[in-house]
Amino acid sequence: MFGQNEIVGQKKFPDEDKLLVTSFFATMQGEGPYSGRRAVFLRLSKCNLACSFCDTYFDSGDWFGFEELSERLNDLVDDKKGWGLVVTGGEPLLQKALTGFLEQEASKWNWTQIESNGIIPRDIPDSTTLVISPKCLEKNDVAIRYLKPNQTNLERADCLKFVMEDSDGPYSEVPDWALEWAHNNTIPIFVSPMNIYAREPQKAKIARTSNQTSIEDRSTIEEVISFWDPGLLDLKANQRNHEFTARYAVQNGLRFQLQTHLYAGMA
Repeated sequence: MFGQNEIVGQKKFPDEDKLLVTSFFATMQGEGPYSGRRAVFLRLSKCNLACSFCDTYFDSGDWFGFEELSERLNDLVDDKKGWGLVVTGGEPLLQKALTGFLEQEASKWNWTQIESNGIIPRDIPDSTTLVISPKCLEKNDVAIRYLKPNQTNLERADCLKFVMEDSDGPYSEVPDWALEWAHNNTIPIFVSPMNIYAREPQKAKIARTSNQTSIEDRSTIEEVISFWDPGLLDLKANQRNHEFTARYAVQNGLRFQLQTHLYAGMA
């Protein structure tokens, strides 16, 4: 993983009017139900898990009140027509202030989306798409079993999203409870191959180790990771994961997807 990924709980976020933000940037949504559409990403800091394969930096952040944060997001795009707002992390549902911020922002964007592991229950506006991407409990960087999302979140979810790898571990299949839930509630399941890195991206390493801690630095240094960066990825392992996941999707009637922003060299 690209940061220390310190595990934290909701007690770290007592405020209802401020968000701890790692970065924000305008880009393309590379996966999920809005794949290929232009989006502003709001990456919130910290997580309640520490997944060994995590390829995102979210260790540090700055506190923003709603109005200042809204203004900063407005500065990224001249016209919001056709633009969506994606709130991600880390784990965005850690922060109780997220509900109020989305209530303020939802009508300003063409669409809004949250991606979450689904463990922490949180009320969110009906207009916001909730993508639940369940993750596994790990011990010594080895995945043990899937952590089932909170039932309230499952009932609210618009789709489920899983990363997969060609292995004997739990990431080699979608758990039965997810297949059953999606079938009974007619919501889609997206599956994508787990990317295996041969080394840490230089930009991520700079962000993690430098003393530059402003949000401007974090928003420009660590987010762009290119699939075409020579030596960055373990291509043999990635080929196995891509082919395995595609076959699994076809066999189980799921939606195969790639992290297309990595192929386009975008954040």
